[in-house]
Amino acid sequence: MAKKRIKKDSEEVRCPFFRGETMAEIRCEGFFRGCSIHVAFADKSEKRSFMKNACEYLYTACPIYKLCDRKYDDFGKTK
Repeated sequence: MAKKRIKKDSEEVRCPFFRGETMAEIRCEGFFRGCSIHVAFADKSEKRSFMKNACEYLYTACPIYKLCDRKYDDFGKTK
């Protein structure tokens, strides 16, 4: 898992797999090496609503988090 500071609209993002965002899209680390996941929304308010739950508060329940987390072992190394 890369530990780097990412500029984002919300400083509340806690998910370690969050990689960035645009007005109506979020980018997450992918579930295998060299891959990223882009999630597009109809508008910024839909994106904000999703981020409130999936990126900020309940990120461990997010399906993207669960997929990405599987590729790491207990020491943070890729499996």
